[in-house]
Order: sequence, then C-alpha cells, then structure tokens
Amino acid sequence: MKKLYISMILNALIVIFVIFGCIIMFAGLQFMGEGRILSETGVYMLKFYTVDSNILAGLSSILLLVHQFYIIKGATRRIPVAVMIFKQITTVALTITFLVTLFYLAPFSPYGFFSLYLNANLFFHLIVPVLAIISYVFFEKYKNDTEYAWWGLSTMIIYITYYLTNIIAHIAENNIPKYDFYGFTNGNLRNIAVIVPIFLLLTYWVSDGLIRLNLKFSKYRLK
Repeated sequence: MKKLYISMILNALIVIFVIFGCIIMFAGLQFMGEGRILSETGVYMLKFYTVDSNILAGLSSILLLVHQFYIIKGATRRIPVAVMIFKQITTVALTITFLVTLFYLAPFSPYGFFSLYLNANLFFHLIVPVLAIISYVFFEKYKNDTEYAWWGLSTMIIYITYYLTNIIAHIAENNIPKYDFYGFTNGNLRNIAVIVPIFLLLTYWVSDGLIRLNLKFSKYRLK
C-alpha cells in the first residue's frame, strides 16, 4: 500500500503540473524570462509532440488515480489492462520528449541549453517526464511484459504522420523550416528516410526498456 500511495501522489502531481503548464502556455504567461523557442499560445500549442504527450500523460494519470482509489476502497483488486497500457504509452512519449530535449533540442538551441526549460517547458520537458518515469518504473503495479512494448510506438507513429504530412502539404511554399519546427529534416526532405526509422527504433527501445525496468524494480504484480 505504501507504493500505491506514493504512486497516487506522483500521478496527482503530474495532473497538477500538466494543467498548470497548459494554462501558462495557452495564455502565453512567462515567469522565467522570454521563451523564444518551441512556445506557442492558444490552440497552436497542440502542434508540439511535447504538449500532446503531456496532456495524454495527464489523462492517463487521472484514469490510474481513479482505479487506484477504487483499490483503496476495496471496490476492485486490479487495474484494467487498457489503463495500464495507456499509462505505458504516455510514459514512453514523455521519456522520448525528455531525451530528445536533453540530447538534441537543448544542446543545439540558438538561445542556449536552458532555453528549452523556461516557463511551461520547465514542466513539459523536465518535471512531468521525470515524475512519470519514476512513478512508472518504481511505484506502479502492472501485469506487464515486453510483449506490450509495441504499444509504445503508437503516439510516435501518429505524430510522425501528422508532422510529415504538414511539411509535404506546404512544400510548394519552399519554406520547410517553418513547418519542420523541430528541425528534424534540417531543411532536406531526404533526411526523412533516416530520421523516421531512427525515431521509431528509439521509441521501441525506450518502451521495451521502461517495461523491463518496471518488471525489475516495482517487484509486485496485479494478477
């Protein structure tokens, strides 16, 4: 029960920080200086994988919290498989967000490494992903196995489809960088043939790795 309560606290924090981050970005509020990169206001913020993955993580945490509350009340003894898979999918997405920001976006930012951790992005790129990883790996019950690793690819496949379609649809404007806002193609569409397989492979490794870490460290299962 101790792990259950810790998981509930971590997931409650995820929900709070996701809501707070969304409000900040939607309204364009800035409390850590001017955010000049990967920051939009209003509904335009939804074009970012970072924002989408955080919102999905918030929803998965809410679902998990509801079922964990049922367990405490004795109304159920297990969490539905669909809820567990959804939590896995969103944790994978947040881990990808965390890793890509840390090792690709931040080091090459023209405004400095920490420009990717200002204002709402402090929550989206760092705090929420770290909380989600810790919660998933160490404190959550899962009837889980590596056979579920393929589910982790779902958000990446959907987003890559949207991202590339958006670029190709505007290629006639000869302004690829405007729509390749993450800079993954580096202005050359031929790079897609390399970038897409790398991201899919990375996402699968992350998904498989998270499941293996959960199996190793959580130490208990819902059968």
